[in-house]
Parts: sequence; structure tokens; C-alpha cells
Amino acid sequence: IVDEDGVSPLTYDNYTDSLDAIDKHVEFVYSEQGHRAFKILFNFGVIIEELEHDKNSQEIITYKYRLPREDTAQTHVPKNIQQHDDIEEYKQYIRAEIIETQNFNLENTKQRYVAIYSMMIKVFKLQKTAVGTSMQELIQKHWKRHRQILYKNNGEYNLCYMEAIAKALHPDITEKRNMLCSIIGLAREYLVKVLDLSLNANSKQMTKYLKTFEGLDYQKYSQIITQKLLVNQNIYFYDEDSKAYYEGQKIIYMENEVFKLSEQPETPTVDILIVQASNLQHAFAIANKDALTGLKFCPFCQVKGFDIKSSNYTRDYERHMVKYEQKGGKLAKTIKLDQVQKPYVPHIVQNKTFAYLLAHGREHEFKPTQYFITYDLETVEKIVFNEAVIVQYDNQYRTQTGVIDKAMQYNVDVPVIGFNSSKI
Repeated sequence: IVDEDGVSPLTYDNYTDSLDAIDKHVEFVYSEQGHRAFKILFNFGVIIEELEHDKNSQEIITYKYRLPREDTAQTHVPKNIQQHDDIEEYKQYIRAEIIETQNFNLENTKQRYVAIYSMMIKVFKLQKTAVGTSMQELIQKHWKRHRQILYKNNGEYNLCYMEAIAKALHPDITEKRNMLCSIIGLAREYLVKVLDLSLNANSKQMTKYLKTFEGLDYQKYSQIITQKLLVNQNIYFYDEDSKAYYEGQKIIYMENEVFKLSEQPETPTVDILIVQASNLQHAFAIANKDALTGLKFCPFCQVKGFDIKSSNYTRDYERHMVKYEQKGGKLAKTIKLDQVQKPYVPHIVQNKTFAYLLAHGREHEFKPTQYFITYDLETVEKIVFNEAVIVQYDNQYRTQTGVIDKAMQYNVDVPVIGFNSSKI
């Protein structure tokens, strides 16, 4: 049962008899939201058992029910859902809440929850941030000034992100110019692969799906796209205040450990521009990032950029290039070792007490700090200082004759919970 108000719909399952039923209800809500991000809350309808005694001390057990209510759903922690892994994690949270409910008594020890019979889920639709809008004003604002720098997407559906990836991977060259229909065909294939759709990319069913497709949230799907399409992405944005384009995110393909030993072709890198107006976003493929950003990028590493307007541009650029040219276009990374080699043992060098004992062959005498947590200073201000002195004394190290070893570098602080410096 769905109570739809357009912004925060409520979904009820009035016959909840197992964990599987709860999982199916959660999955149903997730599927109803499509690929949009949303916030989720839930509440159970429960059976309450109440134990009373009559005048003859005989036990009287009664049962009553409590409906799942929207106002009490806030007692459970909400969660933003962006992908299926989030839903799986939320299912585990629901199970933990069921266990907590079983151990919970109501107003007194005579009442307790004994059964769950229904479940309500409330969904808050988050503001749309999907890349895919075909708002012409937004497109023309950026494209008309950069016709030779940006590839314009001409598809009729919200496929601009996938079109930008397809165009960046298959740019026009002198010998061959890609037709619009081939780029759109590739974009449809990419979308099927990214979303794991059980549709043929060129089928009528796919066209019907695209008519209601609202685009992809790049924050959610950028890493998924990189892994599934085997491509690195440099994401660029536009700053309205400075009127400048800049690289804001770099998404690198994470190579599978299984295939690291075998030789693989170099992972291609694409440059994508994402522009925004209010909650509308659009993606372009970048043909020339140097011209777009006003920076000169190193042709070898493709990462380091130099401001061509800087007075030190020529000097800095040449210094950087020399490092690569001397190594045939590859920057050799070297490891600089300390002149005196030292083992990495932070558990020793960061503990002066243990270091002293180890140096004198007495590490077997090392002991944990006693009374590490003491008193709340706000409630026992008069005795805490005397207690701190006792704690310090109890933690001293003694020689075999019982004399305190004053050479011991003992510097363990004794923290006090609730310390309030305003009262000192």
C-alpha cells in the first residue's frame, strides 16, 4: 500500500511475518525510486503484551497493538540511499533494531513487545542532481563560447553523460568523423552496461525506458562508470564567481588484482565537463582542456598544469619537462633512505617507559597503567587531586629491592573524565 504525496511517500506492508518479508518490502521501496537518491525511515506495527495481577494475585495477560506511525519513525536513524549497497547495509540496521526492540520494555516492566505484524517505510525524495538534463539555455551558455573546445551532445534523451564518455573515447579525426547515430548507439550500450539493464541497447523497450530516464548522478555513478567501462575520468566544473573552468575530481580505474600480472592496454583517460544551473546539470566531452582552463598541461603526466599568464610560466614548465625528457617521457621515482637505518617500531619509540626497560633488558617488567580512568572532577573536586597522586605512585617502577627506580622515564598522563577547567 503506497500513500503518495509526491515528496515523501509512505509505503505499508500490513502482513509482515518474517525477515524475508521485511527485505522484500525494503527492496520494493528501492525499486520504486528508480535510480534516484532518497532518504529512508521506517517504523513497525507491534503487538504489546501486558502483565497484571488481580485482587487474588492471579496473573492476567492482555495484548494490544500499536500501529506504525509516521511521527515515531524518527526514533530510527535515517539513511541516504544512493546505491544498492546502501540498501543492503540498511537491512542489517533494521535487523539490529529488531533485536533492540526485543530487549525493550515500555512504560514499566509489565509491558513488552512480543511481535511485529506490519511495517511502514517513509521516503524523502532528495533534490535531483542527475547529469542528463537537456536544458538548452544551460547548453548554449557554455557551448556557444567554446565551439572548438567542447563536443555538443545532440541526443533527445537524458544521455548526455554517456554521450560525453562515448565522444571522448571516439573523438573525430581527420580520417574519420563519427556520425551522431553511432555516438548515441554507444551511449545506449554504455548505459545498459553501467546500470546492468536486461535490455537490448537498440530495442524499443530501451527507447521506452529512456523516455522516463532522468539521468545519472555523477557522484554516485562516476566510480561505477570508471570500473565498468575501464576508463579514467577527469571531471571539470565551472565556477560562477571567477568565471573559470577547473578540474575538480579525478576518478582512476582500480585494476583487478587477478589481472595485474598479465599485460593490459593502457587505461584511456577522458575529460568531462559538468555544468550546473540550479538543480539542472549537463555533461560535455572536452576536446581541448588547455584551451578550456587556460592552463598548459604536461604532455607526459597529463596532470601538472601551468598558468600561461604567470611570469614564471616558461621557467616552471621547462624545469618540469626536463625531468621527463631525461627519462624518455617517464618520471623515475626514487626512494631516499636515511643515512642511519632505523627499524619501524612505533610501539617502542613512542613509549619511553617500554624503551627504557627494553634498553636495560627489563621488558618483562612492563605493566599496564592502573586506574587509567578515575573520577569525574565536577563531582569530586576535593578528592581527585589526592587520588591522582596515589595513581601516580602506584604506577612507579621499582627495583628488585623495592626501591623506586628514579631513572625510569615515566611520563604517563592520568586523564580525568569530565574535567571542567572553568571551575579551576
